[in-house]
Amino acid sequence: EEDKDFGISKPRLRVGTVPGLATEPFNYVLSRELYTAMTRCTLEWVKCPSDLDAVGAMLQAGLIDLLLLSSGEAPMQLAA
Repeated sequence: EEDKDFGISKPRLRVGTVPGLATEPFNYVLSRELYTAMTRCTLEWVKCPSDLDAVGAMLQAGLIDLLLLSSGEAPMQLAA
């Protein structure tokens, strides 16, 4: 088993979600922690604030790698 991974650590993927009814499906799936069995990467769930300016700052600072949103306006708000 030690020979298989050669001591190389798995990449980390930090996935952020915001509170709200529109993102509840994402939050539910992540809250079940089904991602813990992933063998290719380590997934960390980051619960972001509802303030999209703060979430944009988190993305720019590298605190999260991927943001799951279902709103059509959010990408435009984050890009500004």
